[in-house]
Amino acid sequence: MLNEASLVDSRKPTRPSTLEAVICAETGGKIRSFLYQLAEGVTDYRSIHSLTEQVRHQYHGRFAIELIQNAYDAVSRAADRKASQCRIEMRLEMDGELGTLYVANDGAPFSHSNFESVSRLGQSDKDPATSVGNKGIGFRSVLEISQKPRIWSRRQEASPTFDGYCFGFDPEFAWSLLDPLVAILEDRPLPFEQRWFAEIVDEDPSLSGRLRAGALRRQAQGANSTPSWLREEIGYLSPYLLPWPQSARSPVIDDLEARGFASVLALPLLSPAATTLVERKLAEITADSMLFLDHLKALTITTPNGSRAFHRRVLQEATGPRGFGKISICSGDTTRHYSIWRRELAVLDMPKAVQESILGLPGHWPKLERAEISISVSDDHEPTPGKLSIFLPTSLETGAALHINGPFFGDMSRTTISFDTEAEGAQAGGSYNDFLLHQTAVLALEAVAGDLAGCSAAQAAGILDILAPLATESTPKERWQNHLRQAAADMGISIETAPWMLSDYGWRSLSETSLLPLPNDPKLLDASVLRQHATFPAYTAALDSRMGSIERLSEHFDIDVMPAEADQATMIEAAAKR
Repeated sequence: MLNEASLVDSRKPTRPSTLEAVICAETGGKIRSFLYQLAEGVTDYRSIHSLTEQVRHQYHGRFAIELIQNAYDAVSRAADRKASQCRIEMRLEMDGELGTLYVANDGAPFSHSNFESVSRLGQSDKDPATSVGNKGIGFRSVLEISQKPRIWSRRQEASPTFDGYCFGFDPEFAWSLLDPLVAILEDRPLPFEQRWFAEIVDEDPSLSGRLRAGALRRQAQGANSTPSWLREEIGYLSPYLLPWPQSARSPVIDDLEARGFASVLALPLLSPAATTLVERKLAEITADSMLFLDHLKALTITTPNGSRAFHRRVLQEATGPRGFGKISICSGDTTRHYSIWRRELAVLDMPKAVQESILGLPGHWPKLERAEISISVSDDHEPTPGKLSIFLPTSLETGAALHINGPFFGDMSRTTISFDTEAEGAQAGGSYNDFLLHQTAVLALEAVAGDLAGCSAAQAAGILDILAPLATESTPKERWQNHLRQAAADMGISIETAPWMLSDYGWRSLSETSLLPLPNDPKLLDASVLRQHATFPAYTAALDSRMGSIERLSEHFDIDVMPAEADQATMIEAAAKR
């Protein structure tokens, strides 16, 4: 809680000399603003309370991703990423009554701007082109699981201890305003332990009188009693605008400090349900969560049930006109390999309608100068629906087995992205989002033609992952296929006739390559024997895991995936005579 000594510097016209004084000055100013509104009968603080509640609900179940986003932004801002271990650690410890979720990173420490963004709703200073989180409200997602977030940070990356911004939020602090405020309105002296509140009020000598005058006006209007009124209004004052210096530490904080982390967020969990939710959401984090986090090297998740560590490694630096590179993400005995392509787009080179769409977006969006798009396919044996990402995965599928990333304009929680449609018409940022997705389709076809076609079976599988429809619903499949069709037309490419399918006869087109008909009794004629006698280009056996993709892609282009009956008869006859 604020105390008399901690507020001394906040009264000086010069900037407070200690970070603790900076924190106290921030909170003192917020409290004075609240008191001014009470005196004048203004209730802007109710709007902030309402927005905080809205954020809490809209970010339901999103807190784990938001925590990674904020930690990754710090990792990205590290002054020397080569020297940094670029780590994020999420650790559920069953300390306290219900346990605590700790999230640590060894990126850039908390700056004054970061402090202001966390304690002032919706005032992010982040660039949407480079920062995972950029709305300044995602931090409030933690309120779903904790009411008392705490932050510890170093002042500088080289600081030996957490000597920087160390503060927390607590609803009990907001309620501690009630008694001294009633005393001031009743013109009673405050006890010594409440002198910190008097110092906040005395910053403006007229404030006490204005508060009493406002209370008298309310009484003259026959309003409810002053204590009841204050209790109701304090209930609308968001405690998450009121940071206070934090000094008490747990052994976990000491451990994370000793291991070199730059900042730690501690979230004492508010209920058994919150503990269960944290365990479930941490379990949902996969290797794909790190796919487009270029600066992150390690993500560790620890719960009472065990620990998982994901390590991201660059295998091939992005090079060439398509920014083609390769990475691996290892977890335990499992290693997944990804091919990634990326391209930077200048806003000034975008169509005028797209530029106007950007100018109509809120916050820092109108200042956007560039946007980097990325696509990726993995070496997974079985293809699964890819996700659209705004650095981290959203809830939207791409429509194929490839992953797509870009600084799309998403909803408040970045769980969905709006696109202009005939049914729903123009959407906020819809033209811009559509443009980005179209450019990823162009990049995807260039990757197929320039980096995948004519290579190995692994690359042939990647082509199918990019081109073949795959999603749990029809909308993303149709959207991606439409963009591929438009991109192919712009590039003068025919997906049906391009030599992009790997057959036993080499690289052939989709329109001329067929699946191998499987015999009813493989004991008499197995697939290997039939391949030897096939007179048509059959998809190579190495693509058996992509059989479903082949069927869906052929069906989309209205191509019969099986060979002509005459070719089948010739093959079977020749195989039978062997």
